[in-house]
Amino acid sequence: MSERLPPAPVIGAVVAVGVVAALLLGTGALLIAGGLPRGAVLPVAFGLLGAAIARGLWPGWRGPRLLAAFFGAFVVLYGGTTLADALAGTGAPPAVLAGASVMALAGAAVIVLLFVPPSSRAWFARRRRAE
Repeated sequence: MSERLPPAPVIGAVVAVGVVAALLLGTGALLIAGGLPRGAVLPVAFGLLGAAIARGLWPGWRGPRLLAAFFGAFVVLYGGTTLADALAGTGAPPAVLAGASVMALAGAAVIVLLFVPPSSRAWFARRRRAE
């Protein structure tokens, strides 16, 4: 494992958080374009938070790792409730279903990728062994 490049699970988690952040920012942009700027506050705020978390995961900072776990859990719940509402017959467009599915899967992937693989846990260890 290189000191400059994170292991593959961490890179995967950074990509997953980045995808979710981009989806949230895109949702906010669509809400603003649709004339609902107040409805865009939360998606934009969480999109920016996701971007900051992704940036903090790369160097191995432990704080963003914990924030990423909460972010992943929130995204799983958000995507799950959106899917449940859509499947209950709210008439949601297929794009909403696809976006909610991607967000829920990405949130779960973030949690697994940051806490299960030994290489990921070693990346966030307080003191890394010199290799």
